[in-house]
Amino acid sequence: MKKKPLVACLARTSTDMQHTSIDNQHEIFYRWIEKNDSELFDIYTDEGISGTKGIKRIEWLRMIEDAKDRKFNVLLAKSFSRFGRNQRETLDAIATLRTNGIRIVFIENNLDSEQDATKFGLFAWLAEQEAQQTSTRLKEIWKHYNSIGKVHVTLASYGYDYDENIKNFVINHLEANIVTKIFNLYIQGFGFNKIAKTLSDEGVKTKRGGVWAGQTISGILENEFYCGTLIQGKKRTIDVTLNKVEDIEEEEWIKHYNNHEAIIDEETFVRVLKQKQERSGYAKTKYTKEHSNSGNQRTRQSNASLFSNLLKCGDCGSTMTIKRKKMFDFKPFYNCIKYDMYGKKECGHSSNFIWEENLLSMLKSELNDLVKDNYKTIKDKISQKVEKMKPKTVEKELEIINAKIEQHIKLSTSLLINYTNGIMGQTQFKLQNESIEQNLNILMARKQELENIPEIDINIKNEKYLIKDIETLMELPIEEWNNAMLKAILDSITVFIGGRIEFNFKYLNSQLCNVNTHW
Repeated sequence: MKKKPLVACLARTSTDMQHTSIDNQHEIFYRWIEKNDSELFDIYTDEGISGTKGIKRIEWLRMIEDAKDRKFNVLLAKSFSRFGRNQRETLDAIATLRTNGIRIVFIENNLDSEQDATKFGLFAWLAEQEAQQTSTRLKEIWKHYNSIGKVHVTLASYGYDYDENIKNFVINHLEANIVTKIFNLYIQGFGFNKIAKTLSDEGVKTKRGGVWAGQTISGILENEFYCGTLIQGKKRTIDVTLNKVEDIEEEEWIKHYNNHEAIIDEETFVRVLKQKQERSGYAKTKYTKEHSNSGNQRTRQSNASLFSNLLKCGDCGSTMTIKRKKMFDFKPFYNCIKYDMYGKKECGHSSNFIWEENLLSMLKSELNDLVKDNYKTIKDKISQKVEKMKPKTVEKELEIINAKIEQHIKLSTSLLINYTNGIMGQTQFKLQNESIEQNLNILMARKQELENIPEIDINIKNEKYLIKDIETLMELPIEEWNNAMLKAILDSITVFIGGRIEFNFKYLNSQLCNVNTHW
C-alpha cells in the first residue's frame, strides 16, 4: 500500500484578527489534505509577527530546519503573501524546500512547484511590491496619528497600562510607586546598578516579570513619558522588506504634552537629567545647556571625597583638592590646589588648609540651625525671587517650532520670486505653495498650543526640593552622607584665608550661611 504524503502547513497572520485568520487558514489546509488523500505532519503558526521580519519568525525557522531533515513531503501555504514578503527570503526558502525534494503548494495562487516552478520568481516580486505598498499606506496612517496624538503603539511603559476603552495610557499605581522611588533614590545619590539591586533585593519585578538592570533604570530616568508626554516619530522604516530602520533627529520628534496623567513632574525630571549629565561627566547630552547651570563645562560626579567639586578657594578662585598624608594618619583634608602645586609666591596667599571632619561639622551645625527655624531663612530668600517660566521641554519645542516657521516663510518667499521670474510654472508653484501653507498651518497651530501651556512657579518647586533634600540628609547619620547628597543642596562652598566659609545653597544664587571659624 502506497504511503500517504506527509503535509506540513505554514500559517501566518498579522496582529489584527489573529485567531480568526489562523482558524480560516487551518480549515483551508484540512480541506486540501482530505481532498488530496494526504496526512498532516505539522502546522507551523506565526501569530502577529510581520512576514517581512523573517529573523523573528520562530515557526518559519523551525519549518526550514524540518525541511532540511526531510520530515515532510509537501508544504502548504495559503498564498505568497502568507508565506513571505521579502523576495530574497522567499526564493531562498523555496530553493531550500525544493532542494530537499519537498513539493510546495500555494492554494489561493493556484501554484504548485511540480507544475509552475517558473512562476515563483514573479509571484515573489509581486508579494514584495505588496509589502512596500502596505508599508507606505501604514506610514501615512501613522503620520496622521502622530500629528493628532493618537496612540498606535499600545505597549505601556512600566508604571502604566493601556486602557482599550479610552485608547490611552492610565497609571498602574503599584508600578507608579516604584517609578517614583527610582527617581527619588537617584536624586539621593544611588547609581543605576544600585537602584536595580535594591529593587531586585526587595522582590520587585519588571513589567514582564524579569530582573532589573542598570540600563533599564537609566531608560526610565530619561523617559519623558513619565511627565505625561507622548513622543512619536522617533524612527522610520527605510525598507520594510529588509527590515531597515533609521533614527529620526530629536528635533523632528512629535510631542504631545499632557497626553496622559504624569507620574513625575517636569521639574523633577529635568533635575534628574541634570544629575545624569553631571555624573556621566558631560554637561551636554540629549538636553541643551539651558537645562543645566554647568553650561559646556565638564564636571565629575565622585564619591572619592565627600566635598568633591564643591570647594573653591575664596582668595584666588581655584578649586580645592583633597589630600591624605601619612603623618596625619591619612585623615582627609582640603587645600587650595594652586597653593598646593606652586606655593604662596605663585598663588598669592597662604594655605587655607581645612580638615574634612571640621568642614562636615560646620555644615551639620548650619543645617541644624535651618531646621530649628523651620527653614524660614530659606523661604525668605526664595520668596524674594520672582521666577515663573514654562516647562523646559515646552521652551525647547517652541524654539524648534519658531525656527521651522521662519524656514518655511523664507521658502515661501523664494518660491514666489522664482514664480515671478518665470523660473517655475503655475502648476508647480501652486502645488509647492499649498504644501508650504499646509505645513505652516500645522506649525502655527502647534505654536499656539505650546504658548497656551501655563507657566509654572519655579520658586515653589525650588523651595520644596531644597527643603526635602535637606530633610533627607538630616534623617541620615553623618557617616552615610555622600557627595551626591551634598550636591543636591549646595552649589559650592567657598573657603577663605582667616577662617571664613560661605555655604552657597541651590536655587538661591547667593550664600545662605557665612561662617567665621578657625581651624
